Amino acid sequence: MRRNVLTAFLLCSLAVSMLLGLGILLHMRFWRGDVYPPYSSLRSDPIGTRALVDSLGRLPSVSVRRIFKPLSRVDLHGETTLFYFGVSPGFALEEREMRDLTRFVYGGGRLVIALRGQSGTLTPETPVQIQAAPAKEDAGDGGDASRDDGEGGRDQMDSNPDANAPKGGQRHDEALPRPDEWRRVPVVAHWDVAVSELPEAERGSGEARRMTTPDAGLARTIPWHAQYFFSESAREWSVVYALMGSEKRPVVLRRNVGEGAIVLCADSYLFSNEAMRGDRTPTFLQWISGGRSRIAVDETHFAIQVHTGVAALAREYGLVPFVVALLALCALFVWRNAVGLVPPCPDDDGRRDGAVAAAKSSFSGLVSLLRRSVSRDRLVEVCVRTWRQTLLSSRADADELEQTVGQTVERCREKHLSPRDTYIELQNELKERMKPWNRKPHS
Repeated sequence: MRRNVLTAFLLCSLAVSMLLGLGILLHMRFWRGDVYPPYSSLRSDPIGTRALVDSLGRLPSVSVRRIFKPLSRVDLHGETTLFYFGVSPGFALEEREMRDLTRFVYGGGRLVIALRGQSGTLTPETPVQIQAAPAKEDAGDGGDASRDDGEGGRDQMDSNPDANAPKGGQRHDEALPRPDEWRRVPVVAHWDVAVSELPEAERGSGEARRMTTPDAGLARTIPWHAQYFFSESAREWSVVYALMGSEKRPVVLRRNVGEGAIVLCADSYLFSNEAMRGDRTPTFLQWISGGRSRIAVDETHFAIQVHTGVAALAREYGLVPFVVALLALCALFVWRNAVGLVPPCPDDDGRRDGAVAAAKSSFSGLVSLLRRSVSRDRLVEVCVRTWRQTLLSSRADADELEQTVGQTVERCREKHLSPRDTYIELQNELKERMKPWNRKPHS
């Protein structure tokens, strides 16, 4: 017995230890965030962006939110900066998502798209124009000075909000082709920008030089480690930073669109936890956020989404107490129908039968009621008492019959007879006493 108890205790201890260790391991993995893709704001190792997002959230005048739902289901204010960290050059959205993103920018939102700088062969998600390094004349440092962003904070907007709107009286969301809702649109290529790769000889750590005037509040240089840069395909884009090697290679672009603006960055390193520790660029981060008080970080392009189900809707609308009360009511109903409220009595075999007998007639119902209400030991006593109250009160020889019944019951108890045999003995004794020749004359 003691050995079985010790074995059970050891097995339970082993199971609890395994579950506790598994819980600690999962907690460590999710706390570190290395289960999430690179540059996710949920990742806290060097290639995540959690340090920047959490730091912005601690500022008293800035509110930060992570987006785990499609844009069509998210209410974004016009004065919001929306970040897409760590996207591939071929990053694409569905037609309807692209319309929502375009509507957000035209409504005054600021869109920041940062590519995922990585080495190796470019593998875009969808076919997109990837050019080699363009061989064009360098415009020099002053070539883009006329398209300055202005002082730090929010960018200067176009004097005419509809200057970039589609012509012909169409709305901006109607300018996008709509052959099918599932059609995917490359985001970078949609805004007339092509992504290029640096030559092998120019790849590595370096610095990108500012192309705007000093009054923009930006640092003169920022660290750069990616192998991508942008090829200007439209004059609406202004170069903010560029790599100055054999040719000028833009790496940070900006463009006014409607009442909002779009910023393209060829690398996400400047937003990473590693950069926050060793290569922090506060003026660049302030400028790229636009000085907005609302910051949103998209996580859906990492396939990190929240699918709303019944439980999520119940929590959202405060129905959890109602559901708990309903479950408790169902449990009480099942218990009420499974267990009788009247405690069962031992049956003839000494076992407790809690089942309720189905009454097929009045007699069977009476039998079932007696079985549940009168115990086996008290059955003879109840029978004698009932007989005394009904039949004995009308007879002259009541005292003699009662004495006879008492003696018979005592004799049967000494013989340890069952209630059935005791009843038979009482019945035979009373029949013998009540025969005509055995009756005594009335005095």
